[in-house]
Amino acid sequence: LEALLAHLNVGKAILCGQSMGGATVGGYASRHPDRVTALILSCSGGGFFPVTHSEAFKQSIANVKTYEEFSKVAIEQDNFPQRHPVLRFLFDSMAQLNHSFPIARLADLRGRKFSIEPLVQAKTPALLLGGEDDNGANGALRQIHQLLPGSQFHIVPNAGHLLFFEAPEVYNKLVLDFLLGLA
Repeated sequence: LEALLAHLNVGKAILCGQSMGGATVGGYASRHPDRVTALILSCSGGGFFPVTHSEAFKQSIANVKTYEEFSKVAIEQDNFPQRHPVLRFLFDSMAQLNHSFPIARLADLRGRKFSIEPLVQAKTPALLLGGEDDNGANGALRQIHQLLPGSQFHIVPNAGHLLFFEAPEVYNKLVLDFLLGLA
């Protein structure tokens, strides 16, 4: 992310990360709070706090060998396929784009821990979004909200970990209202 922003000659940015992408933007924000106008985390602990999962989920992902297998297990954790059978087909199709992702890197990504203190000191505005049925990230989002003064925290009903995908109208409205509030 740092190289991309430098290449694009972006001085300050509003960063948004979903799930594992939250750790990417959270890590950057922790290292460069002066270059972050605002932070949006969706269904992610941002690398600040661990996302907790059930033992059954941990055992299921321990045996996956490919990203495609991981994505199938991951979307089952909050009953996404039962709520949205048509969207499941679309999600499965999109997950195939990551077929070459080295699955061993997931443990490395989950193991990263960033300090939230630089964002607290910088008073970085933050929007924290979770899905009511997400069985992992909401606890971490609550912890971030408690430590980051002025942050906004919303749990969207009838949605899970793929919040932006399951409730795009609600998600987009929350993000847009947050961004307009920054102006």
